[in-house]
Amino acid sequence: MDLSNLPQDMIWERFDEFRCRESEPHISFKIMSEPLEVIYKVPDNAQRLMYDPVHMTYKYNGCTHLFHTPDDVVSYIKVNNDYSECLFNIEPAYFSHYTDPDTRESLCNMVMQEMRRILTGRLALDKGVCIHSCVIDFKGNGILFSAATKTGKSTHARLWQEVYPGTEVINGDNGFCRVLNGDPFVFSTPWCGDSNEYMNRSLPIKAIVFLEQAEENSVERLSALDAFLRLSARCYMPIWDKDLANKAMDTVEYIIQKVACYHLKCLPNRDAVKVLEHELFGK
Repeated sequence: MDLSNLPQDMIWERFDEFRCRESEPHISFKIMSEPLEVIYKVPDNAQRLMYDPVHMTYKYNGCTHLFHTPDDVVSYIKVNNDYSECLFNIEPAYFSHYTDPDTRESLCNMVMQEMRRILTGRLALDKGVCIHSCVIDFKGNGILFSAATKTGKSTHARLWQEVYPGTEVINGDNGFCRVLNGDPFVFSTPWCGDSNEYMNRSLPIKAIVFLEQAEENSVERLSALDAFLRLSARCYMPIWDKDLANKAMDTVEYIIQKVACYHLKCLPNRDAVKVLEHELFGK
């Protein structure tokens, strides 16, 4: 990604860990500031994609246009068809309070989250999806733990680190997955939720594990249908564009054909780690 046109205080410091100095960027981001009355005009012949109280998305003149109003901040994004050029627009009135630290942090977080939204579109074009998961590196194997927020992903990952020293968390909340040369890989990114755990690393995916709190530890391998339903529900989908969403679903279907998916019912203890490790590696 080329972020050189974004103000530095709109970019998380952790992005520096992922700076690429050897290849051409696939996506360039730019920021502008125009009154929304100038651009908030949907052409009569535009193709409307999505409309709800906080989103409006349409296609027009070879670009996708996305309006979003989270937390009373109005943003506008224009991205071309291959998601290689993205333009942000922030309502100018919001900058009148930009010197306030809390406002500045809020604006930065909003820009970063909107950037992730655009990346889900680009991922779909590149046989990829973003999975809400905590990702560990266990002896060179990428294992993804997925569950609803606050239901034990990070706790289970820490238990793996306790039981098997050398295990590392490469991302505490988001695994960006792509199919490369027919094989699914997971990549860490700066988007790591509240965990603040991330590393610039990619790994082949060994397994995807869906966690559920229970009174005893047990694990079962999921059928293809159950795995598809669970995994598609844990992905950030480009729902504003039917074609992109279908591509993302195709990638999910391919991943579950290549990667074993499991349902782990567990207590927050070391035995849960050993039960799962034995299932994955037969030791």
